[in-house]
Amino acid sequence: MLSSGSRLWVCTRCVRRRVTRPPPPQFKQQPAEHDDAVLRELFDAPSSTFASFSLKRSQGLFKNRYLTSPDGFLVFAQKNLDRATRIVKRVLAASSTNDYRAVVRDLDRLSDLLCRVLDLSDFVRMTHPEIRFQQAATDAWSLVYPYMNQLNTMTGLSDQLNEAISRPEVTDQWTDEEKIVADLLKLDFMKSAVSLPKKSRDRFVELSSQISDVGSAFVQTMGPEKTKVTLPSHRFYGLYPGLASTLKVRSQISIPTTGSEAAAALQSVYDEGTRKEIYLTQRTASSRTIGYLENMLRLRAELAGLAGFQSHGHMSLKDRMMAKSPSSVMQFLLALREHNAPMIQHELSELLDRKRERLAMPDAELHPWDRDFYMERIRAEMRSKVRHEDQLTAFFSVGTVMQGLSRLFDR
Repeated sequence: MLSSGSRLWVCTRCVRRRVTRPPPPQFKQQPAEHDDAVLRELFDAPSSTFASFSLKRSQGLFKNRYLTSPDGFLVFAQKNLDRATRIVKRVLAASSTNDYRAVVRDLDRLSDLLCRVLDLSDFVRMTHPEIRFQQAATDAWSLVYPYMNQLNTMTGLSDQLNEAISRPEVTDQWTDEEKIVADLLKLDFMKSAVSLPKKSRDRFVELSSQISDVGSAFVQTMGPEKTKVTLPSHRFYGLYPGLASTLKVRSQISIPTTGSEAAAALQSVYDEGTRKEIYLTQRTASSRTIGYLENMLRLRAELAGLAGFQSHGHMSLKDRMMAKSPSSVMQFLLALREHNAPMIQHELSELLDRKRERLAMPDAELHPWDRDFYMERIRAEMRSKVRHEDQLTAFFSVGTVMQGLSRLFDR
């Protein structure tokens, strides 16, 4: 309370500032209906919605700043090779206790630098839809992989690691993780035949590169001997009408032996002979595929023998945490089969009963090309038991459902 004689003091400067201050900016909030429309379109028409984002600067594959274009793969690979070369020189020059303490960490960084290029490039060349990216990834991989194999057989690196392991004043300062990594690195050198004469080491590097090249060719080109099965259209009775109309030429239907079309035919075609032909054709490998596979197995066997292992399986499993040998893997697989056998047998019996009931043949046998067909019959019956007055899916698109969920969580 102010007394009658007191007077409230007012700062005239503040009053003028308040009067002349511009009003705060008014931000027009987008109505909720606008957000709903954008969300629906994002899921129901992604191709048109994402077009607006195409003008933004690409961050590169996996947010790697080098991989904004195919040309970046070789740049990325060369950058990592340069860093790797510096680490190799540092490890080879190690002489003091402090230098040897850092050997394991340096070799681990070296492995990381090379593997980040190899793993990324291997994934991209196998999965990217654009041939330019596939080829660029292959080139980057081919640049780094031989270098890594040369390091695996480099006696200087192996000797420096062994020297570090032999020094108690070094190992006493290592963490448990560093000791484990040191043992793994030592095993890697042993698997790479580092103790063999130079001629054998060079052959090891050559074999490793050949195995990788043949393995990639095998994966990328493998396929059946016949790419299509062509039969009279009446033999495809039951095939989904939309699919049949796209594959029919005059009075015949040609169906690719790989892909969704063949899978749909195995589920829907009534004629068992047609399903059998599709099934067997799918699983009859081309001579080129078999040639790549046999060549890869021969090279692997030679590589394992060169490194002193009984087989490539023994070589691959030597440093695994759980399965140390092929016999352990086989033992696990047999135990898994025995565990799953009762359940699988029950399901196969159900399919066999369904086939005998449909054909009215009590002595009919179940074949591999029958499985998908009768499984689809069972699934169709299960769907028909769930009745709705209206098919809700006809009214609720993915975008509408996501819009509803957004509203629900917003409230």
